[in-house]
Amino acid sequence: MAHDTPKSIQALSDQCVRCGLCSAVCPTYALTGLETESPRGRITAMQAMASEDRPDDSLLQGRDHCLGCLQCQQLCPSRVQFATLMDHSRAQHPPRLPATERWLLRAVASPLRLKATAAVLPLLRPWLLSRGFPPSDPCPPREQPPARPRGKVALFLGCVARWADSKTLADTRWLIQQAGFAVADIPAQGCCGALHQHAGQTETARRMLEANRKAFENGADWLLYSTSGCAPMLEPLKDALPVAEAFHWLVQRLPAPALQESRRLALHLPCSLRQQPEAAQTLRQYVEQHCQKPVLLLDNGCCGAGGAHLLRFPERAAALRQPLLDALEGVDLLLSSNIGCTLHLRAGLYQQGRDLPVQHPLSWLRNLHEENPTCTL
Repeated sequence: MAHDTPKSIQALSDQCVRCGLCSAVCPTYALTGLETESPRGRITAMQAMASEDRPDDSLLQGRDHCLGCLQCQQLCPSRVQFATLMDHSRAQHPPRLPATERWLLRAVASPLRLKATAAVLPLLRPWLLSRGFPPSDPCPPREQPPARPRGKVALFLGCVARWADSKTLADTRWLIQQAGFAVADIPAQGCCGALHQHAGQTETARRMLEANRKAFENGADWLLYSTSGCAPMLEPLKDALPVAEAFHWLVQRLPAPALQESRRLALHLPCSLRQQPEAAQTLRQYVEQHCQKPVLLLDNGCCGAGGAHLLRFPERAAALRQPLLDALEGVDLLLSSNIGCTLHLRAGLYQQGRDLPVQHPLSWLRNLHEENPTCTL
């Protein structure tokens, strides 16, 4: 999380050879066909903005339409550090944020604010339903701590996931215990800081990272996360303790499940999970191996959530989401492992009047290990 300078932006931009291969995998370029909406166009814009105090609105908008899927970075033959370049550019010229995003950034800025906001959310239930939040608060599952733990595991709670996906967090706790580990409660942990990083608030994101480093220090043997979008911000904590994606870590330690899935499933692989090829492959193979029917795989393009992109540009986000919703005919259950994607997809289904449940793979995994679990939605 280095401070930005025009010189660093120039150096990163110069790595691009303008070959244009990235355009073929860019969701926003596919949506509009405009060069300004391609990675190559954005690099040119960021290079131009680096030397300006007040950049043109069109340059800012083209840059900020980026979803951060990083498919361009994965494909780039020149290994352009597109994510770092975007972070530097946003830090120099922060994006213009809508009121909803400004409120969200303030609400998740500290563990105390996270708890205070959670107390208010039930009053906003009708508004939240249309934005993908679950219809009711889940009941807590029964705890089954192992008699002789193999070790102690901390579970990263996140911010939006703590409000909107507490069932997944509760199910993950149960699975950790079934794997023979004790769950360490870390009340001082907070938001990972990804939303602030993407909003150009790099110093705030750095402080949040350091606060989490201090909270988890000496508190556990492992740190697991269930929301793939938090992964880049938790990666630096590996110098304090091992960090792992929860599904990938758990299926290597759990016994074989008691059940097989008989429903038709669709598996959505978020962009943030596809940046972790080993975890994505584990999830895909495990779901396919334990389903009696073929699994519909949604693993290309972007759903449009893009962190806070769905708040800044809701119409564009809805247009990017629509092909995924259209593909879900005949599906009984949709799995997705990132909270932003889950909320965005669930909201789209709700707005279309479709009663298709959207679930985290960890909750689905818990169902395989325990028929009719006590904690349901």
